[in-house]
Amino acid sequence: MQLLSQIIEETSQRQPHKEAFRCRDRSLTYEILNEKSSGLAALLQGHGIGVGDRVAIYMPKAVEMAIGVYGCLKAGAIYVPVDPGLPTPRLASVLRDAGVSAVLTLDRQQKQLMEVLPELDLELQVIVGLPTLNENSIATVPWESLPASSDYQSPSLTENHPAYIIYTSGSTGNPKGILHSHRSGLAYARLAAETYQVNSGDRLGNFAPLHFDQSTFEFFSGPLAGSTTVLIPEEYMRFPASLAKLIDDEQLTIWYSVPFALVQLLLRGALESRDLSSLRWVLFGGEPFPVGHLQKLMKRLSSATFSNVYGPAEVNQCTYFHLSQPPGDDVSSIPIGQIWPETSGMIVDAACQPVPPGELGELLISSPTMMTGYWNRPVLTDAAIVELPQDGEVRKFYRTGDLVRESTDGNLEFHGRSDRQVKIRGNRVELDEIELAILPLSGIEHVAAFATSDPSSDELHVVVFAIVSDDDLLDTSRILLESRKRLPAYAVPSAIVIVDSFPQTTSNKTDYVAMERQYRETVVDDLS
Repeated sequence: MQLLSQIIEETSQRQPHKEAFRCRDRSLTYEILNEKSSGLAALLQGHGIGVGDRVAIYMPKAVEMAIGVYGCLKAGAIYVPVDPGLPTPRLASVLRDAGVSAVLTLDRQQKQLMEVLPELDLELQVIVGLPTLNENSIATVPWESLPASSDYQSPSLTENHPAYIIYTSGSTGNPKGILHSHRSGLAYARLAAETYQVNSGDRLGNFAPLHFDQSTFEFFSGPLAGSTTVLIPEEYMRFPASLAKLIDDEQLTIWYSVPFALVQLLLRGALESRDLSSLRWVLFGGEPFPVGHLQKLMKRLSSATFSNVYGPAEVNQCTYFHLSQPPGDDVSSIPIGQIWPETSGMIVDAACQPVPPGELGELLISSPTMMTGYWNRPVLTDAAIVELPQDGEVRKFYRTGDLVRESTDGNLEFHGRSDRQVKIRGNRVELDEIELAILPLSGIEHVAAFATSDPSSDELHVVVFAIVSDDDLLDTSRILLESRKRLPAYAVPSAIVIVDSFPQTTSNKTDYVAMERQYRETVVDDLS
């Protein structure tokens, strides 16, 4: 197998009537998914869309997502998942940067799509999923009207052909597309399926949106193993108790999400009224998991193995750390673990020279799961991918920008981002280190640190937003006291703000940019 599209073709031969994807009360067997994705590929080809062309998938969770992903791949096109909640200017920026030739959508997205089309200087060939647009010359085709699968002609592709582009979800600047090939996507699908022992009896919960790189686990590793993937609608993400009921009702066996979602499930999911014993493996990644919450969740889900999964979208995944027992009270953070198979890592200094054992440095990764590069960003690509000697040969490494240290037991410890390093009065301060210092305090649910400038002096200082479960902490003096015990004076936050929730990016990660804006618009303005 060399192509991602072959996953569905081969699995449909082995188990045609097995449920492949489901969402709400709709589902697709592998046989039907294979036929419908071939029909979509034939439709795209009929409109002149083929190898290397970009096709946007712009829709909320629905089984049509799976048809869209595999239909694009079969046609040789590059699928571009787009957040359905993007504001119009950001949507236009992504579609324009990718240069899409077609859009796969649902009728509920019609209003926003019609708003953005006049802003695009693109020659869209077809929109799948909308009724006829009388005021527009673009061809439209309902999902029910796809051609027969027999009309599909398999293109000539190799593993190095591009397969998909994941756009980063930054709140400022231009979007940046991460381009993966069939080779890198398939390598990740295989390694993840092997590492987490995915099998045909598993039921995977797809929590991550399609435009977030975690989704490739359920869309590729699941079908590779012949398992069933349950797409979790967006509304369930906002109501933890409903999410817990869905996990129970669907008897999910493997879960993968950011820690924030699991913390909300623990705190607000009414887990005592649900039977989640079907979960055998819980994967989390994307940000640190507060240890106290992890302890409680692991005790609640005692039959599951937990794994801290690490890897930027540029390499899909590159390390893991398995936990079969809850971490001890003396543990302050969870390691990102060991480099996974077929992958090499280096910890280097600013000059890309290896640091001595136990020293802090930037993690570099060489892996078959690594991206081809940034879409239409050759300068960024050249800066991110470097060639270095290792074990007698020259290899390509991706510069993660993450600071790690190898512990005496061989596990890698995450110590924040190199670009989350700021200077306070001339002293280097790691914002992630401040978070890790405050998190162990009893009564702290979640904490986020960011740097902002004083409007009166432009002096940079650190502010911490905290979610607490102990009313005693509403008086932040106790948190500040503990901070002074654990941090050098220059790194102690100048302000701690108690909040009910954190702003989130579209990938459900903490949105530090929105958080700083919220602070400046409320607290700072109130003081000025």
